[in-house]
Amino acid sequence: MDHQEEQPATPQLRILQINLNKSEVAHKELLNDGLSTKYDLILIQEPHITYYGHIITNNYFRQVYPPGRHTLNKTVQSGIWVNKRLDTAGRNCP
Repeated sequence: MDHQEEQPATPQLRILQINLNKSEVAHKELLNDGLSTKYDLILIQEPHITYYGHIITNNYFRQVYPPGRHTLNKTVQSGIWVNKRLDTAGRNCP
């Protein structure tokens, strides 16, 4: 009988990619869906933009904006939410 060492489980990144079609209702449903326990990254196309030009983000995520989003005549077409559980500072990287 061949005894093999068990390999540690490879962590998997859970990603949701969604197009909200700029819908405020769809955006609010996404915010209230308990996402932090389901996903590590959420990739949003056509998010709802508030009157002040902001994208409302779930409290358990960090919003990553595209570069230059504050320049004149730029409309945000996408956004990335990164779960705050993820170490994005690279402290745990080899």
